[in-house]
Amino acid sequence: MAVRNIFRRGLLFCLIMMPFFVQAEVSSETDSRIVDMQAQIDALNKRLGQLELRLQQMTQLKRSSPTALRAQPELTALEEVEKLRTSWQQLHRGLSKAELQLLLGEPASRLKLEQQMLWYYSYPAIGSGSIMFDYSGKVSAWQEPPFP
Repeated sequence: MAVRNIFRRGLLFCLIMMPFFVQAEVSSETDSRIVDMQAQIDALNKRLGQLELRLQQMTQLKRSSPTALRAQPELTALEEVEKLRTSWQQLHRGLSKAELQLLLGEPASRLKLEQQMLWYYSYPAIGSGSIMFDYSGKVSAWQEPPFP
């Protein structure tokens, strides 16, 4: 009989204390999430500060010398055509859309045929070129513009 009472009291104690144990566990999990979020906020605040400083420096540079912002001298028309030809020559199968945009810029138009995508590039005084993507979104074929 005494063992039953001890067992019942122990069981009752566990039932009464259960919510406190669960709450403590949830609280520590919540605390770690808060710490993680605070670290992300701190990192974003640091980056924002760096970007604001960079913007301020660029604004001051622009005020002091508007031509100082040019990273490179303006290209002649012939140099631009040669640069464009070089970019098209760097194409290869398997390039992603993002890599292609870094290489050639935004297409003049896009067309979707069934599951495949076509991008068209048009250049005044040169002509047009096209890029075909496979089903996975990678470059599979292209036709260069008719460079002079």
